[in-house]
Amino acid sequence: MQPMRPILALSGVATVCGAVVLAYHQVPDRATPADVSAIHKILPETLVPPRSFGEEVALILRIQDRVLAASPEERGIPLNQPREIGDLLKARYGACFDRSRAIETALRSYGFRTRHASMYSTAETGSALLSLLTPDIWSHALTEVKTARGWMVVDSKVRWIALTSDGKPLDLAALREDPARKWSAAARAPLPDIYGVPYTWVYGLYSRHGRFYPPYDAIPDVNWKELAQNL
Repeated sequence: MQPMRPILALSGVATVCGAVVLAYHQVPDRATPADVSAIHKILPETLVPPRSFGEEVALILRIQDRVLAASPEERGIPLNQPREIGDLLKARYGACFDRSRAIETALRSYGFRTRHASMYSTAETGSALLSLLTPDIWSHALTEVKTARGWMVVDSKVRWIALTSDGKPLDLAALREDPARKWSAAARAPLPDIYGVPYTWVYGLYSRHGRFYPPYDAIPDVNWKELAQNL
């Protein structure tokens, strides 16, 4: 048997190392016992899984309300520190990226599929790529949740969901086509300003700097399964 060529051996090592790095920098999407305990604190009442679209919307709004009420001060949890739902409750504050994470964790505990979205304005750059690469660009973190009628945006700053007056949920792509739609009365707050400007987004990207989740280094914080939905 001929020995493996050096270039193939190096390629194999690089593949293994790459897989280890990716796994090490995966933002988890499974609730821990601490997450479950925190969810029970913000939703102490016994809730049954929703059986209709209307019940889904009611539960989504309840979770959004409770997370916003639990973090009344809009201020980000410091970098290089845990920022799961229990940490948000203890801090009593959180920015959009902290609240969206809490909303997603609670929604998943009730059987919903979610995807985290990092949203960037392209009004200043005119380019999706430049906006992703530009520090301090106007940005926002939010959640999309899969309902019986499709994916729907759930905001992490105000009580607003992308549900039209005729009961149609919208994801970011559909919302970008027409941000001036008439919204359901369930979405009480006005549409946040960033949704009305040109924007781009990335699913599964939790930070560009890598300091929101362990190991707190320069590699971006991502969930690879959600990231694949950008393709």
